[in-house]
Amino acid sequence: MAIYSKYCLRIRGADEVSRYPLPYGTTMIGSDSICDLLLADRAVAGRQAQIVCRQEDDSCTLTDLGSQNRTLLNNEPLPPNLAVRLQLNAQIKIGMYRLIFETSVTDDEDALAVESALVAPQLHKPTFDLYEGVLPPGFSSIYSLKLLAHLPMIYQPVADTWLNHAETTGVDRSAETFLMRFLGLFESVLLPLQWLIENFDLYLDVRTAPLEFWPWLEHWYGLPLDAQFKDDPTMVERRRYVLSYAHALYAQKGTSIGLQKLLRVCIDDQLPVEIDDQTQSGTFTITIGTTLSATKRALVERLIEAFKPVDVTYTLLPK
Repeated sequence: MAIYSKYCLRIRGADEVSRYPLPYGTTMIGSDSICDLLLADRAVAGRQAQIVCRQEDDSCTLTDLGSQNRTLLNNEPLPPNLAVRLQLNAQIKIGMYRLIFETSVTDDEDALAVESALVAPQLHKPTFDLYEGVLPPGFSSIYSLKLLAHLPMIYQPVADTWLNHAETTGVDRSAETFLMRFLGLFESVLLPLQWLIENFDLYLDVRTAPLEFWPWLEHWYGLPLDAQFKDDPTMVERRRYVLSYAHALYAQKGTSIGLQKLLRVCIDDQLPVEIDDQTQSGTFTITIGTTLSATKRALVERLIEAFKPVDVTYTLLPK
């Protein structure tokens, strides 16, 4: 079990405030899921910074890990890879987050309670509640509780009367009004669309996009993965891994080094693959130093066809 120091970070994000108790040892901060303190912001590097708390002298130091968007301490950029001792009430600025270094609870159980109650900041939060209404035929059980609020005040007592009645006696069908049911029809259609438009960026990030959306993302980069991966649930994480590197791989499309990286990312990071593109006949010789299953060999051939230069042929060894 972690031993906690007397210090913590008060985290201020776009729309939340939380506390993170600092244990003795190293606390990694960044946007990568392996970090101890996850700051889900595009301006935060995967491994942005680290805080080291030492039990022997009860001190904490902050180190920027060479991130592109520098870590700010009291509005001053930190030199990369240089540990700086933190003073009480020091303000650390990382992306959209402001972390305030302050004293925390001293009892270990209280510290654990604080830690367990801490929810990692999300990539993006909707500005309004998700619409939870069902959509049965005729919308007979959908009532407007949002759109009605935008009407003139003369209509508001209708909603207040219905809500008070519902809280005390349950939903009484006689209390339903034509206006609430009429607006509920539009609300049940418009609110999901509004949420989708305002949060469409969640569909463009492989960490939050639904699995059914991945073929569309792969099509952007010309990755022929869906046919090979869609029926194999064990390949989901590998497919996510490929998509996270797709932008970098696409920049090297048509080169031997780009093709070599693509095969390793899609098949195996340690795949022994060599590509000879020095021939005069316009033919790549691609040698893979391991035996591939029929399924993986078919995937390799699809990847080669998609990423090789269009004016060359190839020979895949061993046959």
